[in-house]
Amino acid sequence: MSSKNGKLTGREKGAFAYGADEHIALLSFIQLVPNYFNASESSPEWREVHKKMVDVYEAMNVQPRQSTTLHSHFVELYSALKLGIRCLSVKSDSPKCPDEIKDDDDSVDVYMEALLQLLLSDSKKFQPRKWWSLSVVRMLLYCHLHHLKAFGNSKQDASWLEKQKVVTKSKFELD
Repeated sequence: MSSKNGKLTGREKGAFAYGADEHIALLSFIQLVPNYFNASESSPEWREVHKKMVDVYEAMNVQPRQSTTLHSHFVELYSALKLGIRCLSVKSDSPKCPDEIKDDDDSVDVYMEALLQLLLSDSKKFQPRKWWSLSVVRMLLYCHLHHLKAFGNSKQDASWLEKQKVVTKSKFELD
């Protein structure tokens, strides 16, 4: 919350400290660690990402962030991106979110630029402007789409849900 004199305090101060360069480093490490998106903050995957980030902080001569703090921030960053995707999807004149990111696809570039402009348009809704750059949006959107594709191919897809309905229905009939 902001104090009466307009200075940032508490959570706002912590959130404001992050910048696009830090996000690019974090997302680069996340892409190197398999299955990170399904990992919790106490998982070996996250410990590996955090260890690499500590090296970055030390190279910058700044105090490394705690593992839980950095993980919470990543969740907040990812949530802001998903909110941006959702907000952009309800605008009738906006480009549609791609299924995958291809290097030579102009529609992907148009979408990412529109998403970046939306994220920069409202710092209260989508976090501080300094969090975002086109590189951050590209990397995070790539991770998001890759995660969705991997989850969609898992056992818990639409056919799994249909099987659960059949099991549940027959159980209720027996009762």
